[in-house]
Amino acid sequence: MNAWEQVAWAGQLADLKESQYRTLLLASALAELLIGKGLATRDEIAALAAQLERADLAACPQPNPADPA
Repeated sequence: MNAWEQVAWAGQLADLKESQYRTLLLASALAELLIGKGLATRDEIAALAAQLERADLAACPQPNPADPA
């Protein structure tokens, strides 16, 4: 990878970090709004997040340690 490719890669990484920050900020704002309006509790949101994470992990194929790489 040459120097310009590294610069382009670093720029893409910075853009991704900014996008991730904005997404997290929006999710946090929505959660606070739901809690503030009494539509959900912190525990309900945390439980749903854990449920979604478990489902996501279950959907990902797991590497087989017996298979050589």
